[in-house]
Amino acid sequence: MKFEEFLKEKEILLLDGAIGTELQKRGFNTALPLWSGEASLLAPKLLEEIHRDYVKAGADIISTNTFRTTRWTFKKVKKEKLAEKATISAIKIAKKVKKSSEREVFVAGDLAPLEDCYRPDLVPENKILEREHKRQIELLASLGVDLFLIETINCQREAKVLLRLTKETKKPTLISFCINKNLELLSGEKLENVIEEIKKYSPLVILLNCISPSLASKGLKKLREIYSGFIGAYAQGEGAPEEGSGWKFNKSMNSVLYLKEVKKWLKYSPKIIGGCCGTTPEYIRLMSDLISPKVTKSLTG
Repeated sequence: MKFEEFLKEKEILLLDGAIGTELQKRGFNTALPLWSGEASLLAPKLLEEIHRDYVKAGADIISTNTFRTTRWTFKKVKKEKLAEKATISAIKIAKKVKKSSEREVFVAGDLAPLEDCYRPDLVPENKILEREHKRQIELLASLGVDLFLIETINCQREAKVLLRLTKETKKPTLISFCINKNLELLSGEKLENVIEEIKKYSPLVILLNCISPSLASKGLKKLREIYSGFIGAYAQGEGAPEEGSGWKFNKSMNSVLYLKEVKKWLKYSPKIIGGCCGTTPEYIRLMSDLISPKVTKSLTG
């Protein structure tokens, strides 16, 4: 089944949870600037295990471990020749898990900002964005991902470059933005203006990610007010990016508290929900139970 058909057929799709924080919790070194970038080369069995755990928990979509496998990032540690190998390995691992799954599972080729997700001031000039993203997108497409997941985008300029390039591949694309407390992109650009600008690239779903679950609730409300298409969210759980080890963990958040907020998300009819930094297969399992047809109907009326 094509992803577009599956999307229309199901009331809500479940995206997987965090990969980076799970790698760190399970013993892999996720220090910056590569974060999880080398995991597909140095710990392929561990990465496969994480993907499988998310599928078992109920995920319909697994995102490839390619958040930081661009040449741009690997060049920072003088390993640019390994970037393509890391990307290829990551895709093969995800596709292996998909193939062995007993139900329909889709592989989303993960695409991220070239620079720090929280620093729109660091976004490179368009010439660099075009070159680096084009190389990665063409590679992901040639390796047979089912769709693209452009995530944690902090400014309109990079969003437009990514969307135009994925549109050229004719593969379905999801795009997810990181917003501030004013419900603007981190660049300060108004969400409604950005969405109006990117409509011409026909993203299949517009989401919000890498924010607190409560901010995701407010953001989904805003999205539903300004956009009639498919929307979604996946928020931070027990973790957030950190300069030293890669991620820090927040003990004040857990899967039960996260789920309480997710119940609020359902008021705005999201098409896709999942988890970002610090979420685990347990988060996904609880969400899978929550969005079963009987439970969803009772919550939304």
